[in-house]
Amino acid sequence: FNSVMQIVLALQSPQVSELHDTWRRVRRPERSALSDLVVLSSPTKNFRNLRRLLDRRVRQQQPTIPFMGLILADLLRY
Repeated sequence: FNSVMQIVLALQSPQVSELHDTWRRVRRPERSALSDLVVLSSPTKNFRNLRRLLDRRVRQQQPTIPFMGLILADLLRY
């Protein structure tokens, strides 16, 4: 999840967002996948979507590398 967050943040940066000709060349399925990842990585309600997915993966005992920014923020808060 750490890598996904970094990639999504980079693709949403102003410098990349302004590459209109390039974005027009990205196929719809890829733009849709990016849109899903943006929703997953949204900081809304304390990263609720990301926390739910992480929790599900932990309960299913699936190997997961968490988003370190989220872990560090939790450690500093509590």
